[in-house]
Amino acid sequence: MDPSAIIYNPTAGGGRHSAEEVIAHFTGMGMEVTLSSTDDPQWADALKKPLQSLIVAGGDGTVHKVALEILDRDLHLPMAVHPLGTANNIAKVLGTLRGDTPRKSLESIPFDVGKISSSRVKGYFIESMGLGVFPKFIKAIKKEKDRDSIKRDNVQLLRKFTDIVSHYKPRKTTISVEGIKIKGEFLLVELLNINFLGPNLDLSPKSVPSDGSFELCLVPGQRKEEFKEFLAHALLKGPGPSEMGPCFLRIPFKKIKLKSKDPHSHIDDGILDNPGKRIKVGLLQGRLNFIQS
Repeated sequence: MDPSAIIYNPTAGGGRHSAEEVIAHFTGMGMEVTLSSTDDPQWADALKKPLQSLIVAGGDGTVHKVALEILDRDLHLPMAVHPLGTANNIAKVLGTLRGDTPRKSLESIPFDVGKISSSRVKGYFIESMGLGVFPKFIKAIKKEKDRDSIKRDNVQLLRKFTDIVSHYKPRKTTISVEGIKIKGEFLLVELLNINFLGPNLDLSPKSVPSDGSFELCLVPGQRKEEFKEFLAHALLKGPGPSEMGPCFLRIPFKKIKLKSKDPHSHIDDGILDNPGKRIKVGLLQGRLNFIQS
């Protein structure tokens, strides 16, 4: 039998999980495994070998990295997620999709993918892409020396996020979606494949990554105070009906075009500098597959 490959991020979750612990977890289940660390520049060579399964041991960023390799290489290799990160949005969503019904170990869960194209970039998103305050939040967290501890402290996350919201100047944005043209200055523009964004912010409770559609989530620029109330509720109190207040406009879609004067966008947890350029997004239904870990 071919072994299972583990792609392991040693820095996920602040580096609290060793490679030995990860290997022991799966060998204890009777599996034959090999491990490749994302610190190794050649880690993706593991994808060239015959594999029984692929296990991603890390956070959402590690899942993004491995998924992009699968897409760029045009592979159809199912993944299992062993969550070691801080937010673990993808693992949480997969757990919800599985529900309480046991699945066979290799029964797959399809996962849609966003395909992005513009004059400057071509790529994919797994969770979300967007512009507005969230790219600035990502950049601010990445600049922090103690970012791993900040990610685990919702009070600090709230303080930083609300400060960004308070000082953010919304830029003109034009959106063409489902035969509708929307123009405005937005605090937040997010194209969501799953319900969670960043630090477990439940922006799109009805999003399902296997349903063949995305959801556009908009917050108008004049709704700063309502959005800060949403952040406070989401980060300090947890999910609840009051967090989906009147500041959100949500539209399901399969294709969309965006053009904005905002200088920064994000694709999952990466930053794209693409001011004033039109971005097209389409949907690849069920392009990725996840299996139970």
